[in-house]
Amino acid sequence: MQVEFSALDPWFVSIVLFALVAVGLLLLFLAQRGKGFSLRSLWPLVLRTISITLLLLALAGPVLVDERRESRIVAAIDLSESMDDTTASKLLERAAGLLASAKVDRVEFAGMATHQAGLNAERWDFRSMRKEAGALNVGETDIESAFKNILGVDIGAAWQVGSDERVEGLENFVPVLLISDGHETKGDARGLLPSLRQGQYRLFPITPQEMESAGEAFSLSSLHAPLVAPAQKSVEVSVAVRNTTGAEQGGILRVQHDKNTILERRVKVKAQSEVLLSTQSDPSQDGIKQIVATFIPDDENVAKSERRVFLSGEPRERVLVMNGESVDSRFLDEALKGNAYQVESVVAKKSTTLFGELEKFSTVILNNVALRQLPDAAQAQLRRFVESGGGLVVSGGAQSFGLGGYQNSALDDLLPVRSIPPRAEEKRLNVAVQLVIDKSQSMSKEQRLEFAKEAARGVVQSLKDEDYIGVIGFDLTPFEVLKTTIVGGNREYAIERIGRMYPKDQTWLLPALREARRRLEATPAGRKHMIIVTDGQLRDAGPVYLEDVRQARLLGITVSTVLIGGEFDFGFLRSLSEAGGGRFYAVNDPSQLPRIFIQDVTVRSGEKTLRENEKFPVRFGSGDVRSTTIRSFPFLKGFVETRIKPEANYELAVASGVDLQPLLASWMRGKGKVIAYTSDNNGRWSSEWVGWRQYRQFWSNVVDATRSDAADESKNIRFDLRHFVSGNSLEMEVAVFDDIGALPLQAEVVLPSGDKAEVKFQRVSKGRYSASIPRATAGTFRVALAAESSKFRFTPVAFDVSGESFGEQKGLGFNIPFLEELSRATGGVTNPKVEQLLNAVQRYKVRSDLRHYFLLAALLVLLLEVLHRELGLRVWRRGMRARA
Repeated sequence: MQVEFSALDPWFVSIVLFALVAVGLLLLFLAQRGKGFSLRSLWPLVLRTISITLLLLALAGPVLVDERRESRIVAAIDLSESMDDTTASKLLERAAGLLASAKVDRVEFAGMATHQAGLNAERWDFRSMRKEAGALNVGETDIESAFKNILGVDIGAAWQVGSDERVEGLENFVPVLLISDGHETKGDARGLLPSLRQGQYRLFPITPQEMESAGEAFSLSSLHAPLVAPAQKSVEVSVAVRNTTGAEQGGILRVQHDKNTILERRVKVKAQSEVLLSTQSDPSQDGIKQIVATFIPDDENVAKSERRVFLSGEPRERVLVMNGESVDSRFLDEALKGNAYQVESVVAKKSTTLFGELEKFSTVILNNVALRQLPDAAQAQLRRFVESGGGLVVSGGAQSFGLGGYQNSALDDLLPVRSIPPRAEEKRLNVAVQLVIDKSQSMSKEQRLEFAKEAARGVVQSLKDEDYIGVIGFDLTPFEVLKTTIVGGNREYAIERIGRMYPKDQTWLLPALREARRRLEATPAGRKHMIIVTDGQLRDAGPVYLEDVRQARLLGITVSTVLIGGEFDFGFLRSLSEAGGGRFYAVNDPSQLPRIFIQDVTVRSGEKTLRENEKFPVRFGSGDVRSTTIRSFPFLKGFVETRIKPEANYELAVASGVDLQPLLASWMRGKGKVIAYTSDNNGRWSSEWVGWRQYRQFWSNVVDATRSDAADESKNIRFDLRHFVSGNSLEMEVAVFDDIGALPLQAEVVLPSGDKAEVKFQRVSKGRYSASIPRATAGTFRVALAAESSKFRFTPVAFDVSGESFGEQKGLGFNIPFLEELSRATGGVTNPKVEQLLNAVQRYKVRSDLRHYFLLAALLVLLLEVLHRELGLRVWRRGMRARA
C-alpha cells in the first residue's frame, strides 16, 4: 500500500511539508536557547501549524492505493426456450466443475438480461433458473443484451469494494463462460466483440461434446389435457412419443399430476413412427396444477425430454371443523377428506381468529366443542354466517350441548334442539383402573418406585367397593403385580401385593401396555382407565404405541401418562395421553405422585344428560326431510340428551328404553341450514360407527345437506379458452357454454413476469368473447375470468405460451461456427480447460480517498489548540491572583 496525492504535484507537497517541519524545528531550537520563547508559549503555535499542515494535505487529495490480485469469472447462461433442458443441465454441470474455486458473476439472459454477483456455482439448476426467468422473455434470444449487461456492470460493485473506493488499472483478462446454443432471434452480438476485447473480457463457450444427427429425434412430441376438470372428476390426458430415427427405440414414459404419478410405462416406438398413449387425471386435485410428462430413452446418448400443461380442478367446498380436543378429529377428518371437500381442521381455542373468516367456508362443524372454548364474538358471527347462507353442524360429545354449557346461549337458540343442563344422578358408574408402573433400575433413583407404590396404595384406598383395580409392573418384561380384581374384599391383599415391586433391568413399555389393555377390555366396568408412569426413554417409541392407545380408546379405555424426572423428552408421552383421551403429568418431585394418581382417577358421578355404556339402536324420527339417504345404522354406545324444538325437522332418534331421544335434527335459519348430531365422532360412543363402511357417506350426506338453496344458485360456468400469438400480442378467445346473458366478461391475468393485468373482453357474439394482451412474452399466463354477477363462477386456468410463437425454434442444435467466432474474436476458446480459466488472475488497484480522515484530524488538532489556550489563560489568571 502507498499514499498518493491526486490534487497537487507531489514535489510541491513535499516542499511544503519540508518547509513546515523546518519552521517547527527552528522554533523549538529558539525555545531551548531562551531567545524570548518558552515551550509553554510555543505549544499553541505548534498545534496550529499541525492543523494547517493537515488541512493542506487534505486539499492535496491524499489517496491510499492498494494493489490486489483476484480470480473472477462471469457465467452467461441462455434461458431461452430453444435451449433443451436436459442438454443445458449437462452443460451447467460441466460449468460448475470449471467454476468450483472462483468468484462467479452470473448473467442470465433470453430476450433480456440480468446480473448477480459473487455466487457459488455448485448447486445451480437450469430448470429452476428458467422457471424463475419469466421477466426475461424466454421466447427470444438476445446475446447482445447479455454482452451489454457484462460491459455495463459497475466494476467496483463486481469486486465488492467500499463505496469510497474505486477500481482501476485492471490487468489480465476476465473469462466469460458462455452457455448458449448460439441462435439469436434479436440483437447483434458481433457488434460488441471489440468492446469486450477492449474491456479485457474473453468468451469461452461450452458446447455438447456429442451432437445429435440433424433432423433425427426420439422424444415427446405432444401432451394434451383440457383446461378444466370438474370437481372430483377425472379427465383424459394424452401424450405422444415420436421416433424420427432410422431404428426402433425404447424408453420409460412417466406422467405426473402435481406430485402423483398417473402413468408410468415402458414404450417402444418403431422407426419413423409415433405412439399415442392416454391416462386419467387425479380426481383429488383441485386448483391449478401441473401435469408433467417425462420421457427417458434407453439410449444414454439420446437426451431426456419433458413437456407440461396446466389442468385446473374446479374448487371443492371448504369445510371448517372446530374440534374440542385433538382426539375428536381423527375419524371425522378422514371421512370428510375422502369426499369432495377441502377440510381445515383445528382444535378450538378462545383466541382463534377463524370465526372472523367464515365467509371462506361453505360449512362449519363444531365437533364436541364447549361454549367456553369459543371466542366471545363467535356466537354472533356464526348466526350471521348461517343467516347469509352458510351451513352449521354441531356434533356431540362429553363437552357439547348441555354438557358444554350451551343452555340459554345464542348458540343454543341457533340449534334445532334444546340443550338440557347437567343433572347429577345418585347412581355412580363403577370404574376399572389399571396402573402400569415402570420398575426398571432407574426407578430406584430418588426413591421413585417407592413413591409410585405409595401412590398405587392411595388409589386402592380411594376406590369404591364396586370398582376394579389392577397393577402391572414392567422393566424388560411385564409382571402382573395384581390381577384385575374388584376392590371390595381385596383392599388389604392389593396393598400387600403392590409393596412387592422392586427395581431391576431396563425399560420396555409396549408388552405391558398391551397386557393392561387386554385386562381392561375383559373387565365389566362402566368406565375404564389406565395410568402409565415411567422415568425412562421408551423403547421403540413410535406409531405402534400410538396405534395401541387409539385401539384402547375405541374400546372405551382412557389413558393418562406420568413422567418422573426431566431426563427425557416428554413429547411422546404427551402424544400418548392425547391419543388416549387422558392427561399428561410431568413430575420432578416423586413425592407428588400420590396426589396426582388420586386426582387422575377421581371420577365424577354420572349425569342425566349423558347416556352411555349401553347399546342404543338408531331409529327414524318423525320429520319429513332426510339429510342422508342411508336407511339402516349401527348401534351407538352413548349420546347427549336434548329436546327437539317444535319447528325443527326430527330426522333420526336413539331408542333409550321406551323413549326416543334426538340424534339428528335440522332446520333453516335465514338462508342457511343448521344440523345437530348428539352422539360423538371420537369413538367413545361411536366405536361401531367409525368402522362402519357407510360412515364416510353419512357425513358426506350431512355436509351436503347444509348447502342452502341460496348457495345452489351460483354455479361453475363451463367454458373454453384458446390463445395464439399475433405479432407481439397474445390473443385470447373464450367460448362460454352456459347462458350468462349479455353480461360483460373480464379477467385478472398474471403475466410471466409476475405482474398482474386487468383485461376486458369484447363480446363477439352470444357466448363468444375476445381480448388481446399487447407486448406479450413467452411463459406462463394465469387467467381468472369473471362476469358481473356473483351467480357465475369461472374456474381460474393457466397455460404456457411457447417461445416458438415468438421466433424461438427448438431442435436446431448448437450454432458451433458462431460460438467459435465469438471465442476467437475475444481471445478465448470453445470448451476450455480448468487451468485456462483459473490462470486468469486479475491484478488491479483499489484507490481509497483519505481526505475526510485528514480533515477530521485537522479539526481535532484545532480543538486541542483552543482547549490548551483556554486552560493556560485560566492558570495564568489564577497565578496572578495568588501573587497579589
